[in-house]
Parts: sequence; C-alpha cells; structure tokens
Amino acid sequence: MKTKQAIFDQLIEESLPMLRNTAYGILGNTADADDAVQEALVKAWKGFSIFQSRSKLSSWVYRITVNVAYDMQRKQQRETQNLKDYTPENGENSDNEAMIESLTSAIAELPDTYREALTIVYYGGVSGDTAAKQLGCNLNTFYWRISRAKEMLYDKLKDL
Repeated sequence: MKTKQAIFDQLIEESLPMLRNTAYGILGNTADADDAVQEALVKAWKGFSIFQSRSKLSSWVYRITVNVAYDMQRKQQRETQNLKDYTPENGENSDNEAMIESLTSAIAELPDTYREALTIVYYGGVSGDTAAKQLGCNLNTFYWRISRAKEMLYDKLKDL
C-alpha cells in the first residue's frame, strides 16, 4: 500500500500542469495560479482522511483547485471594488487624489501588526473571528489593533 506522501508525489507529478493551467484560466496570472494550486494541495493534504475513493484523487484535487481559484478571484474583485469606492470620480478635484495618496502612504508606514489588521478588515471580507485567527491573536486584540491603527492614521493625517 502506498503512503500518503507517495500518493501525493505521484499526483503532483501527473496533475500539476493541469492544475496550474486550470487555475491560470480562472485567474489569468501565473503567480496567483501557483498560489491557488499550492493552497489547493495543502487543503487536499490536510483533508486527505476525508477523501472517499469513489472518484479519482486528481479529480478531487482539481475541484479543490477550481474552488480556491474562484475564491481568490472573488477576493480580488472585492478588493478592486473597494479601491474604486475610495477613488475619486473623474470630475472631482485633485485634493481628493492627494488625500487618498496621503492615506495610502500613511497606511504603508504603519507597523506591520496594525497594517495587517486594517488590510484584513477592509479588503479581506472576513468576520472579526476569522481575521483574528488568521492573524494569530484573540478577537479583543484584533479589535484593539484596528482601533490603534485608526488612532495612528488620525495623528498622521490630522493636519491635512
């Protein structure tokens, strides 16, 4: 009987090009496609014990890859829409553009802990509990980081 490692080694050898092409077809970007395939393989590895041999392992991992790629695509679309929501219309003055540039710069200057918390809450589209888990902290700490990040941004931008 093959080990789990041997089964996945064979899967990767035989199916990696198909998985990458599928993810690329959905995402249109090689780096994103590679990320999607990697995430799908990790999910398959972790969920291997629930795999039922009614279908081929490659079909199961293919389905996971498609789902991950579509999830990534939806996330990218949300991020793009969020940026559009905060981008001035063509007729607005350059003061808005300057303020957005200042805000973007101020966010980039935040310490990683606070910048990650802001990014995940505004662009991640996830609940506070999920965001806290992703950041490896409890929910109160997560909300404190958001609050502190907003205070830091206010202090940096109050004179504008």
